Amino acid sequence: LARSDLAARLSPKVSVAIDGGGAFGLDSLAADVRLSAELFNDHVTLWLGVGGDDKGAAGLGIVARENAAEATIRLLEVIAQKGRDARARDVLSAGGIDTFRATVANLLTCEASLPRASKVSDTIGMHHLRDGSFAFGLGLAFGHADAPSLEHLATAAAMAGASGVRTAPGRTLIVIGLAQHTLSGFVGETERLGFIVRADDPRRHVVACAGAPICASAHIAARTMAPTVAESLARVRGAPRTIHISGCAKGCAHPRAAALTIVGTPDGAALVANGAARDAPFAIAPLDQLPAAIAAAIAEADHV
Repeated sequence: LARSDLAARLSPKVSVAIDGGGAFGLDSLAADVRLSAELFNDHVTLWLGVGGDDKGAAGLGIVARENAAEATIRLLEVIAQKGRDARARDVLSAGGIDTFRATVANLLTCEASLPRASKVSDTIGMHHLRDGSFAFGLGLAFGHADAPSLEHLATAAAMAGASGVRTAPGRTLIVIGLAQHTLSGFVGETERLGFIVRADDPRRHVVACAGAPICASAHIAARTMAPTVAESLARVRGAPRTIHISGCAKGCAHPRAAALTIVGTPDGAALVANGAARDAPFAIAPLDQLPAAIAAAIAEADHV
């Protein structure tokens, strides 16, 4: 990319996902171009796909490792030819998969789709490592952590004998190299610091943008409201899948539909059921009545 003019001709949002084939993959991460390491005829190769996450991307076939970079550049060139705002999904919508496949046809080792290896579905919690030590995955509440909390986390990890920290999908961190006898103490300290340590933590179902006053476009303090919304969610049995709190109608934190979307407006907060921030609301709640309106909406969704 650096040696070509492609970067200047592509949308800044065009992305490439490279999955090395480990236990924790990038399956849920949507990308314009996807490369996933797989064994094919006893050799490590790369499955090539475009326009989506692991399940939704259009599969092109298998390429050898030495051809992966060339194949990626060719696919990005196809996107760039459609204009500065184009994405892979736009190319697929206009001409199907044939345009992409034709540009890499001579690089494909096989066009067939191979059985995909199963991967760990959730990073939160304890994981065994090959060297006999342990890793622990923890989540950032509402995708956010401040510097002091991260400093305290690093100190706790070091005191527990950890050898490092890795970032992981889903706004999570994985602390590696923990010993079994230090694990429980580390988890307790991590939870005290406010990080997510349980897979069933209701905060995992609440998505919030920075909100006011951090974002000038926001009408509500989305991130400040998020803990209260999560508490309401925790009190409802069989709570909805995802609740999105958006400071404005742009919906930056979660562009897709959610079971309940709360959108800041000049007149209060709009409540959208099974939709995105730009969809029509079923109610507008004044800010002083918002907690009660949210609780009622969550409870109502539980009965649907």
